[in-house]
Amino acid sequence: MPCSITALLFDLDGTLVDTWEANYLSYRDSLAEFGITCSREAFAPCFGGHWRDFLPLLAGTIDQHRLLLIHHRKQALYPGHLATVRANAPLIALLRAAHPAWTTGLVTTASRGNAALLLAHLGIADAFDCIITGDDVSHPKPAPDGYRRCLEELNASAAGS
Repeated sequence: MPCSITALLFDLDGTLVDTWEANYLSYRDSLAEFGITCSREAFAPCFGGHWRDFLPLLAGTIDQHRLLLIHHRKQALYPGHLATVRANAPLIALLRAAHPAWTTGLVTTASRGNAALLLAHLGIADAFDCIITGDDVSHPKPAPDGYRRCLEELNASAAGS
């Protein structure tokens, strides 16, 4: 039986946009304000994960209040590093071309605030019919929860039926 595509789902960090440098600089600067040094090498394996999972390792603490303060400071610093973000122009062009024909969704581990900031920065905030962030699910990627929720909201199926 032929597969009927009804929705396209996209990822943000590392797919539509390369935010490695902006994230590293924001975490580095935030951690430094708390007296913690963060090298590129230490941050590299953390990128793409959810902050709740990797920040205790970088900060050397499990104190949830302190981790939340560090994370909030990182979020405040992030807009100042947007100049380092690199867009994946061919994929963004595909997204723009596909959006009128298919519903589109974005699934990201990024916070809702950072995702909105990036989408506005790229000028593609209106290119998605559904946006699911790390804030919207109990188990962010790599768990499938975000993808499942996005498909539900788009009334689509992973099977393409």
